[in-house]
Amino acid sequence: MSILLSTIPLLIILLFIFVIPIMIGVYVYRDASERGMNALLWTIVAVFVPSLLGLIIYLIFRENYSSLSCANCGERVRQEFMTCPSCGANLKERCPDCGTAVEPHYKVCPNCAKELDHYQDNPYRERTVKKGNRSLIAILAIAVLLPFIIVVVLGSLFYSVKTETIHEEFNVPQEEFFDFDA
Repeated sequence: MSILLSTIPLLIILLFIFVIPIMIGVYVYRDASERGMNALLWTIVAVFVPSLLGLIIYLIFRENYSSLSCANCGERVRQEFMTCPSCGANLKERCPDCGTAVEPHYKVCPNCAKELDHYQDNPYRERTVKKGNRSLIAILAIAVLLPFIIVVVLGSLFYSVKTETIHEEFNVPQEEFFDFDA
């Protein structure tokens, strides 16, 4: 029984040292990849900066999801892209005189003021963006609740073992042990 009790704190320490950072790393890598960020760099920051500060830094500085996709291939694109990086489709028209990118609804070029006589169809498609982020909530819930549950279980386990040991060593009945008036 005492061997089991001595290994439990070691398991808790291993949990905090290895399991939680791995979970954070997996989450940050997936999320940064979906957002088009440098996933490896942000994973390293989130995992190796201590006390969950890396995760907090990532959550503050991460980019928003792109809600636009190419009408030709469906790949996620950003508003500032001129062409789709996947299929090469033009996402924005150019002014025939100066070559400046123009939006489909522009009537004149913002650079040279030439009238634009052609209008293209909207090259973007709105994407449905995930509103809730359940994986982050799950990671944070596990990171907060698991240590609390472990402390409660270990506390009750140590308390019961300690009282049994005192009863056996000193031959004190349990009723007298808890009687504080005597």
